Amino acid sequence: GIFLIPKRSGGYRPIINLKSLNTFLTQHKFKMEGISTVRHTIREGDWLAKLDLKDAYLTVPIFTDHRKFLRFQWGRDLFEFVSLPFGLSSAPWAFSKLLRVVVAYLRKYGLRLIIYLDDILVVASTQAEARRAVSQVRSLLESLGFMINIEKSVEEPVQSLEYIGLFIDTLAMKLILPERKRLDICRLCKAALKTSFLSRKDLEKILGNLNWATAAVNFAPAHYRGLQLLLNSRQSTPRVKLEDVFSLSKEARVDLGWWISEANYSAGRSLTFPAPDMSISSDASLSGWGAVCMDVKTGGPWALSERNEHINYLELLAALKALQCFTATLKDSTVELRLDNTSAVSYVNRLGG
Repeated sequence: GIFLIPKRSGGYRPIINLKSLNTFLTQHKFKMEGISTVRHTIREGDWLAKLDLKDAYLTVPIFTDHRKFLRFQWGRDLFEFVSLPFGLSSAPWAFSKLLRVVVAYLRKYGLRLIIYLDDILVVASTQAEARRAVSQVRSLLESLGFMINIEKSVEEPVQSLEYIGLFIDTLAMKLILPERKRLDICRLCKAALKTSFLSRKDLEKILGNLNWATAAVNFAPAHYRGLQLLLNSRQSTPRVKLEDVFSLSKEARVDLGWWISEANYSAGRSLTFPAPDMSISSDASLSGWGAVCMDVKTGGPWALSERNEHINYLELLAALKALQCFTATLKDSTVELRLDNTSAVSYVNRLGG
C-alpha cells in the first residue's frame, strides 16, 4: 500500500509500504555526513548557503526489470514506481552513494561542502567566494538532471543558517536548537511527566528528539541516560512491541524535568574545543590506581569492595579519583583526561555507555 506524510513546508510525501520487500534487501552500512561533519569543516566567520534538491529520490530511475517489485494498488488500478521511492530501506544508501560522486568532483576544486541526503551545505571564507561556489554547485547539479528547490534553499550567503534542523552560527561558532525544536522537546517532556507510564512508541519518540539535540546541547547524553536505561530494561524481551508500557523511573523523571527548562539548553553548543587549563593522566590495574598532573603524582590500592570490579570500571574509577584529587578547587575550567583504555575513553566522551 501507499500512504502520504505531510511535509513541514507543505504538501505531502508519498511513502510506499515495502516492509516485506525490505527483508530481502542487503542492508548496507554507510556513514552519512551532516552535523557531525560541521565541526571539522566550519571556521570562524565563514559564509554559508544551502541547496535543497527537489524530489531528490524521484530523480533516480529504477532498472526496468526491477520496477515490478515496486508495484502497489490504488482502487482498481495497479501502479509501479519508475524512480527511487520513499520506503525502500536501501534508498538512503543508494542516493548518498550517487551524490557522493558529484560532491567528490566539486571538492577537487577546493569547495567546502557537506551533504545530508538531499541537503547540501556550501561553506566559504568570504561572501563572494560563497556566491561563486553556490553558482558552481547549482550549475553542475542541474546539468546532471537534479532540480533545486528554490523555496527551501538559501542561495544568498549568510553567517547564521539553519541546516538539517540546527542553526549554525559562524560568528558565535555555535550550534543552536531552533525555538520550535526546543518547544517540541519541552512539550513532549511535560506531557510525559503528567503520566506515570509511557508506551515504547512515545519513549522512543522522546529519546529520538533528545538524541538529535545532542549536537547543540552541552552534556545532553547525561540528561537522557535514565530514559535510555528505562527503554533498555525491556530490550531482552522476546517480542518487542510499540505498545509496550513503561513505568517512569525516578531517573527518567529527573531527565524529563531537566529538559522542561529551556534555559538549560537554549544557549547552544560551541563548535570549537577550548584549550585545556589542566591535563590529568590516570591508569588502573587490578591491584590499584595512579594519576599524574603537572609532575604531581597520586594513587593507591583498591579497597576490598572495589578490587573485584571489571578493569573498565576500575579505569573510570581511577579517572574519577584523579579528578577529585586535582580539581577540588577548580571552577569554570577545562580539564583534559588522558586514559589508555579505549572503553573508558569512549564512556567519558559519550558521557556514559
